Amino acid sequence: GTKPDGDKKPDGNGNGTKPDGDKKKPDGKDKVSNFGKEASRVQCYQDCVTVESMKVNGNETLSMVPAVLKKCHQPQVKFCKAGDVCLSYSVEAKTNVTLSGKVSPAIMTLKGHGCGPANHTVSEGECKIWAKEIDKDFAEEKNFTAAKVNVTCGAVNKCSKNCVSNDHMIQTHCYDECVVMKNLTLNGTMTKVPERFRKCSNTTIKKCDKGQVCLAVGVNMKVTNGTTAGVAELSRTFCGNPDFKLSTENCTSFHSMLSKHFTVKDIPSVKYGDLVQCRDALKCQDGCIDKKDMADKMNKDNRTHCYKDCILMEQFSLAGKDLLDTVDNDMSGAILRIS
Repeated sequence: GTKPDGDKKPDGNGNGTKPDGDKKKPDGKDKVSNFGKEASRVQCYQDCVTVESMKVNGNETLSMVPAVLKKCHQPQVKFCKAGDVCLSYSVEAKTNVTLSGKVSPAIMTLKGHGCGPANHTVSEGECKIWAKEIDKDFAEEKNFTAAKVNVTCGAVNKCSKNCVSNDHMIQTHCYDECVVMKNLTLNGTMTKVPERFRKCSNTTIKKCDKGQVCLAVGVNMKVTNGTTAGVAELSRTFCGNPDFKLSTENCTSFHSMLSKHFTVKDIPSVKYGDLVQCRDALKCQDGCIDKKDMADKMNKDNRTHCYKDCILMEQFSLAGKDLLDTVDNDMSGAILRIS
């Protein structure tokens, strides 16, 4: 029923708020900063309201409610802020409805879904917002009239894992199997590294498997240039499991792979040697790709976007009378789903 702080527009740096006017706006070349040591952000249905029950005169009439209103949909899936969980709670609205001159008691049960802190409780003020919105919706009905509703909000249910349908899960995009040289130091002096070795190409962008995250592991190794010694800082990004841990074994494996990645012809006379250290594995779930690279990738893919599995009601009449205006907007307006 209320929007979380996460609805603030991101500033391009993963901060979730708009930058101050005097701060430089991101130009698409800024480094991705959504990597951290943990990948624990949960996926939830955000701003979703489902109809759970509808009784008139004690008789269940839920079958008359459009199916689209009984469940949450894939476009509503969002990553919560770190530390937040998925929240849901029921809202029971009681009223009297008048249909064809007959007054009948009615009870409607809704359920709200969204992200929020684990200690969230539904306040009296929040429950009143539900009552106001339901009264507003009933006032727009043309087939019946309803008295002001009496609303009761239930206890909050919390979920921190596997909270959305597997079919609806957001898949992380990653620069998969991309190796870059971040820095090259020879004899204590920073050496310029060719641009193409310092940045991942958008050709390496891949949609990870469901449940996977984007991982980044850094390796520092010794290098020599004739009689001059130094250190190269290399980094590899790839799709992997969120519980990935850096071990001595995979650190050695990374070192072996990365030392072979840059050949003599890439940076003449530089030879790669022993491992200095592996840095902690960093993980990213969302916003792991440079926005400009993602846009370029989409343009090059030349894919067509369409409304998938969408059925619209464009005409509805009984006995020659046009009743389309009485149909819920959810049935006469598409829900966008890009696959």
